[in-house]
Amino acid sequence: MPEDTIVAIATPPGRGGIGIVRLSGDRALEIAAGSIRFPRLETAEALEPQRATLGEFCEPGSGRALDQVLVTYFRQPHS
Repeated sequence: MPEDTIVAIATPPGRGGIGIVRLSGDRALEIAAGSIRFPRLETAEALEPQRATLGEFCEPGSGRALDQVLVTYFRQPHS
């Protein structure tokens, strides 16, 4: 049975230099690939599970990098 794909802020309220966003569900990798570019990887599918990978969060349409991100990918059932 497919599950919903969700995006949620995972950092507590307040000020800080780092924010955590959790993206999970059947379409998580597909959605991430549409917003995040990984300069050292051919595609998002090449992400190594349970290893942090540096990427760039990009503006839709133009593809302009807006910020650096650190992505850690966990495949089911290890998420």
